[in-house]
Amino acid sequence: MDNQPSSYSSDPSTIIILDSFVNRKPTYESYYRMIISHEIRYLTIAPGLLDAEILKSTPHLLSSLPPLPPGNWKEAKLLPHGIYETRSHELPEIRTAWHRSRFDILTLDFETSENMSPTVCSYPVKHDAIGGPLIAKYGRSKTEIERVDAESRMWLRISGGGIGAEFVGHIIRHGRVIGFLVRDVKAMRGRVPESGCREDYVKCRDTLMCLHGEGIRLGKPGALRRENFVVDRDGKAVVMDFEDAAFVKDVRELEMEMEMLPWLFSIRQDSSG
Repeated sequence: MDNQPSSYSSDPSTIIILDSFVNRKPTYESYYRMIISHEIRYLTIAPGLLDAEILKSTPHLLSSLPPLPPGNWKEAKLLPHGIYETRSHELPEIRTAWHRSRFDILTLDFETSENMSPTVCSYPVKHDAIGGPLIAKYGRSKTEIERVDAESRMWLRISGGGIGAEFVGHIIRHGRVIGFLVRDVKAMRGRVPESGCREDYVKCRDTLMCLHGEGIRLGKPGALRRENFVVDRDGKAVVMDFEDAAFVKDVRELEMEMEMLPWLFSIRQDSSG
């Protein structure tokens, strides 16, 4: 458990927002991960309390928030009438922390503030000690941590099999594992496989067969996409994202996913070779 100060300054100049998720729909909550007095804290804002432009702008948000509550809280939720609901329980962490390499999130150089995922935090980053483009994926809330943990289990299952991009290590903060880093194959002269390209189809088919051999369905039922694969600079089809993947016992689910693949590439099944 992190050591907590007894109170926090509400001075906006002392607050650093590390990342956020603001849904375009006004009926959804907004989430923020911030540093206050050198400690990580999580803030949720109930829907409809602030305009979207304020929620997306750090200076406007910090100047519009009611004074943050004092005390030993780790998570706070802003409710109507300027009331905060706080929690001081131990923050969740990823349990499937199988890789030995660990990188503090504050040592990552975020390339953009645009989140690439609708369900967790996913950003292109760099790290001086690693080199090359990376993708950082991590969770802020209990729900997001659970999703990232589930994906970490997928990476563990396929590690060393050449199915996915290189898994670089886990992301930590104050010793708590909150996410992981993978190589950004697409940014390293990779590309999305082309529709109508029989060679790309065969590469993706072979990768999907290996994945199915591990009992993993790559996409949501009926929702497999060519974008689930990346052809790397060596010409191999790999997977970079297991966010929608799942372990399945029903072989028919895997068969149905494989049957979708020729259709995605506009390839006649009897010409797949």
